[in-house]
Amino acid sequence: MKKVIIITFFVLLVFSISSQTTLTFPSTSNSGLNTVYSVIEAAYKELGMEINFVNVPEERSLVNANNGIFDGLPFRIEGIENEYTNLIPLKVPITNIIIYAYTRKSGPVVKSIDDLRNKRLVFVRGHKAPEQITAGYDVIVLKSIEQAFNMLLENHADVFVELSILGEVDRKRLNLSESIIYQEPPLRTIPTYHYLHKKNIGLIPEILSVLQEMKDSGRMQEIIDAPR
Repeated sequence: MKKVIIITFFVLLVFSISSQTTLTFPSTSNSGLNTVYSVIEAAYKELGMEINFVNVPEERSLVNANNGIFDGLPFRIEGIENEYTNLIPLKVPITNIIIYAYTRKSGPVVKSIDDLRNKRLVFVRGHKAPEQITAGYDVIVLKSIEQAFNMLLENHADVFVELSILGEVDRKRLNLSESIIYQEPPLRTIPTYHYLHKKNIGLIPEILSVLQEMKDSGRMQEIIDAPR
């Protein structure tokens, strides 16, 4: 009897998920991520599903996704499932994120993570890759990229650790290309993955297959590289 109940529950779960036509994911107002959002939209369109993006702060997006308020995350670095245990990574890399050390033009030279030692560091709350890179260092956590750039300009910080896909959009938007630089080489390049909340576990085989086909065919990269 117990076995019948379990099988019935699983069938109902899969049916419920398959009948769902819209998923909701968090997003950011930073236009640098639009290409990644387009990849996710295209993938679910193959399954006849639509995506609704809701703009929320980075840290809240993680908490809300983990709590099932959102259906998952468009993309994040591997490993956040260790802290946000209701989220499941789909092991097809969406894109690589590049982490740079941003400084004033006259600021310190930063060629490696070791060079961050004894520097006044800042990063934006909810940005997990910079958080991992600066773990163990003295660091100030801020609310926004603009606030971090201002900290550099006012000489209240030495290094701002950030994703290039985000930092470059705001650096140009704020006309800071002459006063704020990013230092080469990057501190780290990290693959990212799409995440689903465990309530959507029945969707994983289908969307994983779609993402893998998009990756193998080159369509995923075409979407990412398309001019906006």
